Amino acid sequence: MAGGEDFSGPMLKKGITKYARLGETQGVVNCLDSVDFAKVPAFAARKGFKAEAMINYVKQAIDKGGFAVILFHGVGGDYLTVDAAEHQKLIDYLAAHKNDVWVGTFSEVLDYLSKQINNQH
Repeated sequence: MAGGEDFSGPMLKKGITKYARLGETQGVVNCLDSVDFAKVPAFAARKGFKAEAMINYVKQAIDKGGFAVILFHGVGGDYLTVDAAEHQKLIDYLAAHKNDVWVGTFSEVLDYLSKQINNQH
């Protein structure tokens, strides 16, 4: 949003971008019919966030049969930094549950979901 105006929808319509995410929302998408590719919820991992919070977010997605986006800009340094040790705990959890969780980039996951939605219609 810029100056109170939402520009994500028009950007998608013009083909400037395929997807846009909302930071700070922590919502889990559990229904393909409700995916708004202009406003994908994302958990912004920040300094001080513990692995437990990120893991609980992943567990919500598993329980709901949906998907969750965790946004990282830096691990151990950079912008929106999450502590490297806490990040490693999340990675360890994901590795231990690799049969339950598919991990991909934002675009990989949304490209896959977009194809699933197109195949349904």
